[in-house]
Amino acid sequence: MAETYRRPLPGEKEKKGHPCLYGCLALIVVVCLLAVIGGVVAYSVFGRLLDTYTDTKPMDLPKVEVSAEQGKQLWARLGEFKAAADAGNVATLTLSADDLNAMLRSYPNIGPFGNAVYFALEGSTVKGQVSLPLASFGLPGRFVNGAGTFSIGISNGRLELYLEELSVKGQPLQKELMDGMRNQNLAEGANQDPQARDLLSKVQSLSVENGQIILTSKGGAKQGA
Repeated sequence: MAETYRRPLPGEKEKKGHPCLYGCLALIVVVCLLAVIGGVVAYSVFGRLLDTYTDTKPMDLPKVEVSAEQGKQLWARLGEFKAAADAGNVATLTLSADDLNAMLRSYPNIGPFGNAVYFALEGSTVKGQVSLPLASFGLPGRFVNGAGTFSIGISNGRLELYLEELSVKGQPLQKELMDGMRNQNLAEGANQDPQARDLLSKVQSLSVENGQIILTSKGGAKQGA
């Protein structure tokens, strides 16, 4: 039977192997995403494009409201999927945009990054809105407010997340900058993390269909299970 997941109380440590690894994985991906966007825009700003690409105020992103019961059910589903994957059983996990945004905002160590991006799933497309403070990039009081389109998948146990399009302040990013960003796998940080890599090695496929992310674990139950 799958272990019932209880999120840790303040001061408690996470148990190794808990489904919060999915939150850790999401954290790594989001931090990489924001770092790339922030770094590119900051570089452009220092090239005299301050007013073109940044604002003095953050953009209001859609609010994500999750009840305690909804959060409990989400983490329970994550735990069941991970238990099946660890046991070598085929299982499917379906996540909506609300699930993804709720996970980002409820993960304890994600800090302000969870509130800096909002994801939407439309058909087979992943879209995101970003309102990123640039203080850590040497530009206090400035914000990148934009929207982007992404492609996501898993290939040979590696998570792939690529930026397809990005507009800032309603204007497409310059082609030269966009071309460079399109070649960067924004999930590379997750692929380098040992725990995340172990988790990804048990996922057979990841796709976006009908406005949902669908993960399927690999089969081949362990010997003696």
